[in-house]
Amino acid sequence: MKAPQRTIIALIALALIAVVAMGSMINLLAKLGIQAGASHALGVDSTIASVNISILTGKLRIEGLNIANPQGFKTDHLMHSGKFELKMAPMSIFSDTVEINKFELDGLDLIIEQQLSGSNISVISDNLSRFESDSQSDPAAQDKEAGKKVKIETITIRNVKAHFYLLPGLEAVGPLTVEVPVIELTEVTSDNAKGVVVAELIRRVIPAILAAVAKKAEGIIPGDLVNDLSNQVSRMTDVLGEKAGKLTGQAKEIFKDADKAIDKVEGIFKNLIKPTD
Repeated sequence: MKAPQRTIIALIALALIAVVAMGSMINLLAKLGIQAGASHALGVDSTIASVNISILTGKLRIEGLNIANPQGFKTDHLMHSGKFELKMAPMSIFSDTVEINKFELDGLDLIIEQQLSGSNISVISDNLSRFESDSQSDPAAQDKEAGKKVKIETITIRNVKAHFYLLPGLEAVGPLTVEVPVIELTEVTSDNAKGVVVAELIRRVIPAILAAVAKKAEGIIPGDLVNDLSNQVSRMTDVLGEKAGKLTGQAKEIFKDADKAIDKVEGIFKNLIKPTD
């Protein structure tokens, strides 16, 4: 093989190595950024099993996001995700704002643990309130949230399972489980043309998920547990502001629409079996 040919092959090999190295670095940076954003927003440890970004297609896959329980709670986790599928505008990966055209999560396992001193959700609510207050009053706190922003119009979350545990002492009573087939949130970051940081996105979405769970749990889970969850959602939205409130409203409307559809179907059947004169 002639020297020029060897040179060309070597350059191609180096370019491929550089692309692979860049992809690995982007995956690592995305993983660290999401983990840090979740931990900062919720005040508990957050880890991710894997992140895979395709620079050419803009596809992002995240698996195994685990949000730990606050200290002192006995169950395995607060939230554990299945698979995130995102589609981004490819070149936006290298800009200050990542534009996400598709955001879907399939599978979310949520544990709501109620102790005599309060629930794990009440602690998260306290953490959200504290961090929101800090970010508004302390410039240093705002600097911690600096970094890439994300723009998302629609988020779809499927197959949510919420397990309710009552721990009057150290022994668990439960779980009682409810399932939410789908939650769809729209205009998630529409109030900010430049998007929002990951921590802010999480602060908006978590109350909406909890609102959907609380609505679905009505009539299935004991009323005091559902009321506590609903009260915590109200606390979160009061602190986090108008956008979070609109998203939690969307989550509740899903079930209003479903109830109307059921009532309509029941009405049709009643008319079909209505005795005639």
